[in-house]
Amino acid sequence: MGKMIYFSDDEIEFFNQLIFRIDQGGGMAWIEELVQKDKNEVYMNLCKKIRC
Repeated sequence: MGKMIYFSDDEIEFFNQLIFRIDQGGGMAWIEELVQKDKNEVYMNLCKKIRC
């Protein structure tokens, strides 16, 4: 069976904000702003989990 991946509340919140910004047609500057607001570590952890 496949490997289970668990996401923290911070990662889920970040992902929801990211999807919202993309859905609203936000440009890269808007998305980069989200990553730079003390959420770079959350972003990196989320990327690692998604790549598995």
